Amino acid sequence: MKVIRTIAHFGIGLAVLVVSGVVSAQPSLQRLWARAGFPNPPQQTAISPDGQLVAIAGRSATVPLVRMRDGLVERELRIPDFELASAVAFSADGALLAVGTTFGSVWIMRVSDGAPVQVVYPHAFAVTSVAFSRDGQYLVSTSGTVQLTRLSDGALVRTLTFGVRKVAFSPDGSRLLTIGMPESIVWSFPDCTIQLRLPMTNQQFSYGLAAAFSPDGQTLASSYYTPRELRLWDARNGNLLTSASYPYDSSYLQDLRFTPDGSRIISGHENAILVWNAASAAITHQIPIAALSLEMSPNGDTFVTTNQFFTRLWDLETLMSTNELSSFVERIEDITYTPSGNALVSASREYLRVWDAHNGALLAGVWAGTPIGTLAISSADESLIAVGGRTSGIGLYNWRTRQWVNKWSTWSQPRQLEFSPDGNTLSAAIGTTATFYRLNTNTRFSVSRSDAVLGVRWVDDQRCLILDAVGNLVLWNVSQNRQERALRYIGTARELTLTSRRHLALVNMTDRLELVRVPELTPLRTLTGAPANILTAQLTPNGQYAIAGDAGGRIIVWRTSDGAIVLQDDREIGAQSSVAINRVSISPRGDYLAYTRSDANLITVRNPFPPTDVNGNGCVDDADLLVVLFTFGSSISDGDVNGDGVVDDADLLQVLFDFGTNCR
Repeated sequence: MKVIRTIAHFGIGLAVLVVSGVVSAQPSLQRLWARAGFPNPPQQTAISPDGQLVAIAGRSATVPLVRMRDGLVERELRIPDFELASAVAFSADGALLAVGTTFGSVWIMRVSDGAPVQVVYPHAFAVTSVAFSRDGQYLVSTSGTVQLTRLSDGALVRTLTFGVRKVAFSPDGSRLLTIGMPESIVWSFPDCTIQLRLPMTNQQFSYGLAAAFSPDGQTLASSYYTPRELRLWDARNGNLLTSASYPYDSSYLQDLRFTPDGSRIISGHENAILVWNAASAAITHQIPIAALSLEMSPNGDTFVTTNQFFTRLWDLETLMSTNELSSFVERIEDITYTPSGNALVSASREYLRVWDAHNGALLAGVWAGTPIGTLAISSADESLIAVGGRTSGIGLYNWRTRQWVNKWSTWSQPRQLEFSPDGNTLSAAIGTTATFYRLNTNTRFSVSRSDAVLGVRWVDDQRCLILDAVGNLVLWNVSQNRQERALRYIGTARELTLTSRRHLALVNMTDRLELVRVPELTPLRTLTGAPANILTAQLTPNGQYAIAGDAGGRIIVWRTSDGAIVLQDDREIGAQSSVAINRVSISPRGDYLAYTRSDANLITVRNPFPPTDVNGNGCVDDADLLVVLFTFGSSISDGDVNGDGVVDDADLLQVLFDFGTNCR
């Protein structure tokens, strides 16, 4: 601290202490929250012994540890050599996680920091089930065969049987259950002598699908491929206690668990979840949601199910889904903040989700009924979402009422949608046209171009920018249906974006970014230096920074005043063997950044260059405060930190609140 001086107020009666002589610290991306997704459908889950975390295996090189309380990712465990997770299990003390892979290996990972502790290679093919012994000395794994591995030296101790799908220990750890074909067997442990062979059905080729011990270890529940029944056995002598068929329309039983009090059994099916009375084997509830695997929480209040789309948390008392623990499969097509910045909307496959932008809570999850490719949000009450189909078609959807307001067919996939500032017109890039939908009259017209139109962005209520695939950028007067100005770039164009103040445009030319003053279409600067192709880019609201994601998994930040790269964050490299950042979205205030990875993970971070860094030197200091003070009461954009059109008390207070950010 070199100088402290008092600046007299400019209309708000505050004396401000300003620290000068500070220098910028190295900025970094501080994660706010993340939601898990997978490039393939999730396979299996495990709940930590304290009931706080859920590990999810989804044939991905990362295993997210998701918090039960809010559904957010606590941390990711990255499997070395990019092996793909197919099975997971916590140790009894919760300190370690066993991760079986499609390569036949099992990695032992430390839960606290994700570090690999040990690896064993018990199988030649994909691991389908893993379990720690209660004392943590042994690991049991299946891949058709059952292998018992001693963890102290990694030695393979025994091969038990063949044709096994799953394994499970009894509650006291003294018995091991193997489930599969041609029979399900109860073994004493650790000597692994056979105690029981569960009687098979009379039907040839029937094999076990799922089985579980009751909490007291006295009863076994099991199900077979044929007949379609739940069977309850005395776990001491193998006597059949009772059996009951389940509805044919419930499809095959995939997994089952007793509730912690032993009174009920939850079974997961390809298209339903069934709840059974554990004494009578009578079905008491049927939920029409697929559950290919399930886990019961230790506290007995909740259970977790997984299917080809979601991992869900359920309340055991109400049998209602309370949260999504993983929400995305394959990829996230688009994300965008609402104009207020309070919510973030995502599109993945046929699902729209609305998230609280500040804490990641799921506000709404909506099945749109059509594969979604692109999104836009109305600026009125923020309830209207324009949805562009991945194949064709555009719809207006009210996510609060969950109703379609309007739909239009299109001959090609819409690439980009945007509402006009007054909300009366929706623009769309479709094939070789820029198409405009007048919402108040339900009419439309198109502007044809020679090449594919990639982007249509509004400059004001009457004019918009149109970008085509070969780099032609035109300013089009929509009300007069004529071209006003044009600019040509050489190369392959990918994307067009504007600042929220609509004074600067950014053209993504794949290998570089072009900064343009709007509406003059004056070229300002070329931003270069990205190590890989730029897949997505946006400008901060004040235009001081351009933030991009590239095909190599990096987040790159340029300072637009001089074109310097001020941040290159590569933390996502290594999440998969080949990971890319395919979408970025900056909140309207510029304080948050959301981005999506190509493996369908959604991540939000704090913008390391907040809008209160008015002069763009990387540090919120007295120089920024002076800009706000000297432009106070005007509409000069540099001092209008919050973008409301006037430099006022709110802008000054925002700078004061962030004072010292990224400074040292």
